[in-house]
Amino acid sequence: RAGADRGSTGPLRAGADRGSPPLRPSVGRLIFGFCSVTFPEPSMDLDYKPEGYTSVAPYLIVRDARRTLDFLRTVFDARELRAYPTPEGTLMHAEVRIDDTVVMLADAAPSWPMVPAHVHVYVDDVDDVYRRALAAGAEAVQEPVQKGDEDRRGGVKDAGGTTWWIATRVG
Repeated sequence: RAGADRGSTGPLRAGADRGSPPLRPSVGRLIFGFCSVTFPEPSMDLDYKPEGYTSVAPYLIVRDARRTLDFLRTVFDARELRAYPTPEGTLMHAEVRIDDTVVMLADAAPSWPMVPAHVHVYVDDVDDVYRRALAAGAEAVQEPVQKGDEDRRGGVKDAGGTTWWIATRVG
């Protein structure tokens, strides 16, 4: 198992078998019958990213980013944070906030071709959001249904080429 030493009491090393440096000092430890796992301390120095941003954000390269922005506002009540148009009128970069997450996107270009993506979003009412997505022009991928987990989930594909998996925790 990469990353865990049997019986180790020191910090978990990322990729220990490859000589990676140890993670920062721990704030928590889980002990299993076969090893202990130490969790790194969360960073309190947030100067490296804008306030309110998560460390990971989807970045979508789409057809017609402005249309995708309209879709996100209509369906997910997204709030635009910033947008940088090109002289030709396309968007070289835009950001919206959906609930607690920032989604970044840009128009496809010859050097940045459109990339089909799948994004999962938890919402208060999957059925309502699914209907709003269809009304906003999305193509149905899967009607909302609960399968083998605790989520009722449906899927739609927007005009920009992104498939949105929409879910509400129900059980």
